[in-house]
Amino acid sequence: MSKNWAYRNYLKWKVKHPTCDAKNQSPINIDTSIVADCRQTCQLEVDYRPSKCHIMNNNRTPIIKFDPNSYIIFRNEKMILHSMTMHTPSMHTVNGEFYDLEVQIYHTRTPRQFNDGGVAFCLFFKRGKETISNKNKANYFFNQFINEIPSEETKIEKEIMVGEDWNPNLIFPKTKSFFYYQGSLPRPPCKENWTWIVFEEVGIISKTNYEAFELVFENNVRPIRARNGREIFYNNSVNFINSKAKKKARVQRAITELKEIEKNLDEEIKNNKDLFLKNNIKKFIELNVSAAFHSKYMIEAQDALSKYINELNFVENKIKIISNYDAEAYSDTTSIKKNLQKQMANQVNWTNSIIKLEEIGERSILEIGPNKVLSGLINRISKNFDIKSIDKVSDL
Repeated sequence: MSKNWAYRNYLKWKVKHPTCDAKNQSPINIDTSIVADCRQTCQLEVDYRPSKCHIMNNNRTPIIKFDPNSYIIFRNEKMILHSMTMHTPSMHTVNGEFYDLEVQIYHTRTPRQFNDGGVAFCLFFKRGKETISNKNKANYFFNQFINEIPSEETKIEKEIMVGEDWNPNLIFPKTKSFFYYQGSLPRPPCKENWTWIVFEEVGIISKTNYEAFELVFENNVRPIRARNGREIFYNNSVNFINSKAKKKARVQRAITELKEIEKNLDEEIKNNKDLFLKNNIKKFIELNVSAAFHSKYMIEAQDALSKYINELNFVENKIKIISNYDAEAYSDTTSIKKNLQKQMANQVNWTNSIIKLEEIGERSILEIGPNKVLSGLINRISKNFDIKSIDKVSDL
């Protein structure tokens, strides 16, 4: 047991953590008679992807960590899926009613800045039958790790092997209506920088899974805190915003914008043909290319594409990527995204990119594409590479 704090000594938390005695603390009781409707102003978009599972036990709190490749958007702010904790009985209540289990899912502005707060989900569960089929998605989710949670406190994370489709999307209720309010982390340091989304519908956890969890973590909860006049809002939506449909629409809008820009550029260049010829230009040849890439004519298109790239979630990269924009090697997502946004309307530093590849000690190149075009270009720059080309499937 950590010496910092314990759930049973919650009244003493304020000694080392004064914020635990502040006015906007969590958990609270959700009184449905005083909630305010917010459907149009508190829309929620969830895009969870399959993840690995890492677990640790800290102060009788099982903490499940996720890969940073999933996100939510709440009130137009994007948050990255960070971690999950489990508590029995529930911390939050609805009209004074407790539930057998509460799952808390935390989302942060950046993958490593948990202390800066974010958005936390609360999902309630009640125990069901002795065992439940894996056809029940929530049971399938819990089955894969619940018996692997360390019973003793741990200082390092333990990786648990889970299915390829494992992610907390499996435990969401069918109806996605929820309450939300401004609160705190319900354990030290109790910082009041968390927005809580409390789902209304209650899920089912098998009796076997529940009892296995309760045996070790019973009463790992903080008692209800006073609401102190805080507003509680309610969204009665049946479903989340459809992130896939939203992305598809954004892509389609970007394509439409690019086509319109291309059409305007094509007309402008044709209308200026005489101007070119009158200024000692010997020939005016229309090249059979899809667009005037890497020229100033693509600036408007580049701006349109850049807005779409901004909305994408780039995962931290372990392999350096050489950008043709400036012929430098990068592994941080900020630089990779920034350079990708500048690629369309700026020159290609192909020669310098190959020189940079040689400078950092790389000697093997795998070209995927027809006719060994790039292999020939690379050999003109340097003979120090071992180049292999894949032209068709049979080359693999």
